[in-house]
Amino acid sequence: MTRPTKLFHPILILKLTFLVLLTACSVIDTGSRSIQPTARAATITERFENKLAETLLHLAFQDISNADASEKLIVIDSHRHKLKQSLDETKLSAGSRLQLRLLEYLRQSERNRAGASVALSYEEMLRRETSYSPNLADFENEAYARLSTAHARIRKLAQPDNQLPIETLFRAMREDHENYLPNTDAGRQEYLNLIVTSLLAIGKLTPSLVDPALIGAGIDSSEIGSTEFTVEGVENDPGRTFSYRANNKVFSIDLGDMSQLPLFETESVATYYGMPGMYAMSSRPLLKIQSMISIPRYSEGWAVYLTANLADLPDFQRSALSLLYFEAMTISLAIADMHIHTDNWSETKALEFASASSPYPVKRLQKSIQITRKIPGTFSAPLLVRMRLEELREQSKQILKQNFDLNEFHNTVLKPGPLPFIELERLVKDWINRKMMPDHPERKRLNQLQL
Repeated sequence: MTRPTKLFHPILILKLTFLVLLTACSVIDTGSRSIQPTARAATITERFENKLAETLLHLAFQDISNADASEKLIVIDSHRHKLKQSLDETKLSAGSRLQLRLLEYLRQSERNRAGASVALSYEEMLRRETSYSPNLADFENEAYARLSTAHARIRKLAQPDNQLPIETLFRAMREDHENYLPNTDAGRQEYLNLIVTSLLAIGKLTPSLVDPALIGAGIDSSEIGSTEFTVEGVENDPGRTFSYRANNKVFSIDLGDMSQLPLFETESVATYYGMPGMYAMSSRPLLKIQSMISIPRYSEGWAVYLTANLADLPDFQRSALSLLYFEAMTISLAIADMHIHTDNWSETKALEFASASSPYPVKRLQKSIQITRKIPGTFSAPLLVRMRLEELREQSKQILKQNFDLNEFHNTVLKPGPLPFIELERLVKDWINRKMMPDHPERKRLNQLQL
């Protein structure tokens, strides 16, 4: 059993003693004045209160990380009790208060996991994956509607004068050898060159999503758009796996079978896995407790949101068709995901649906379906996240009207990294409040609004 760190750690005793001395000194009266803490002393007190919170949270993170799964909830409860006893939350910064709330989310997640004696329903599983409660029937209908819209846009861009069934177009694309590079070392190298070129282009275009001036402390805005990853190259043995690193996030591509890597997806791959697809996860270091919260499909949801909306921005309009192919694939797999786990779709039926709905190679789609059969929500949870982010954006537009700024909105919801939706909504409300004038008629209604 992993023992939680004791509350009266020597370093903490020193910090607490120093904090008490500072507080006492702040109220000493050297004359006839009243004994009152000065504003400066209050600031120092708050600074050390936050430093103490930072230390205690760091120790909590270490203990929770090292705890066995069976003991994790006990360790979390122990540290939660110590934190509540030791800290004055009224003096804590917004960041420290967020950390404490995240610890509560982590505790609830562990309680749910430890108390799960029966299999979760698919709807409840999605809620836990995304911290958002969907109506499954509405979600499914919306997914079909979005797939239909994607197909209509593909038809308009890819074959405006040809009314062949969409599945016929996709079949022809799969069978067209021009959409693939040869299964040789030269072909693999050419594919790598295209991926790297796309990654560099996406990195340079990142400001169209997030204004560099809004990124915040710790990020040099002059570096936004530069190469934020290092190409590690093709490994010698077996010589077919390419990896690159983007802000400590590693992405690998299996180059063993080039027939599974269509040329039309290089920009989507770069967007999804590179900049800005990983941007939400790497714009700044994650808070330690935050990195432990179990929302495994959240970052994928960000990437789905970004690839689905990039084509609406001027810099990405030339990539609209390739991004639509990717969108059609992700939505069709989300629908298959739902039907597999709610309507007992067979793998064959799911594959038939997905292959009729996107131009991706059948083997790729089959592998994805096998993954989602084992892990429910693999594709539906990211789509749900995308829909919720778009809903927040539209609600913000309706409230702010001409004062709505897309770059500022993206900065608000991208910068913090993965958070439960209730925390994300809190950030959006705060941002809207800051954008409003004090006498704005919507301000009072906003505080009552459930975004």
